[in-house]
Amino acid sequence: MLAQKLEQYAPQVIAFNGVGTFENFAQRRCKPGLQKERLYGAQVFVLPSTSAKNATGRAPKLRYFRQLAKVLQKLQK
Repeated sequence: MLAQKLEQYAPQVIAFNGVGTFENFAQRRCKPGLQKERLYGAQVFVLPSTSAKNATGRAPKLRYFRQLAKVLQKLQK
């Protein structure tokens, strides 16, 4: 179903909330951040999970959200 939506709407960037979410979708391991390959023509950014169960703390998560913001700002130019 997600694949259909990505084909239909053709976003420029896809952001996944959580490494596990991306790994389940892509069937491969990854690290948070901008991925090298694209999905359906879109850049892929994997964020650490925002779940309270993710005990990494706020500062590391915020770093990735700022990186994503930079990716999105480049698209606006």
